[in-house]
Amino acid sequence: MRRATNSDRGWVRSVLTPRRWPIARLLSRNPLVRSTDRIEALTLCLAAALALVAIPLSVLVHDEVSAAQTAAMERQAQTIHSVQATAVDDASAIVTETGGGAIVTARWTYNAVPHTGSVNVVDGSINAGERFDLWVDQRGEATRGPLTAAEAAMGSVLTAIAFYLAVLALTTLLVVAARAVLRRFRHRAWDIDLALLTGSGGGHLHR
Repeated sequence: MRRATNSDRGWVRSVLTPRRWPIARLLSRNPLVRSTDRIEALTLCLAAALALVAIPLSVLVHDEVSAAQTAAMERQAQTIHSVQATAVDDASAIVTETGGGAIVTARWTYNAVPHTGSVNVVDGSINAGERFDLWVDQRGEATRGPLTAAEAAMGSVLTAIAFYLAVLALTTLLVVAARAVLRRFRHRAWDIDLALLTGSGGGHLHR
């Protein structure tokens, strides 16, 4: 087990000590707290607030996507139907965008209209003459199966998580950028103060 380092203990102390929190620095009347420190504290407070606000927004995104998925399922239930198809030849394995699969030539009937064509199937062991379930649209053409409840639920959850992670990533990027700018200002201020203290006005400044 890894032993806690001094930096680990320092981070824990900063989290558990209220006077070390950014809001404390922002509201502090201590004259040693510089304006750049207050701006940095304000940036951290805004980032934390944005992360908290993003939680109910993520829930809202989940609900909106879930409602859209439910509506799509209802539409597909009216337009996509299952029929029995008969394989004309043996299935042949193929490679698809989602991984392995198979293709087979089959014939089927929908609304008393016969159809024949090559269709994608999951089961690559289908032989000629065997029957299998096939999804067709309103014209009787082979199509993908309708969206399932599990797929709809997973899609809404993943979308909400992706939204929240995107907000966190943007917030982190803004905090890092703000700290970089403030660090540059601090370095210049230190150089100016050092030059005034030593009387070397032409001293080297950080660029």
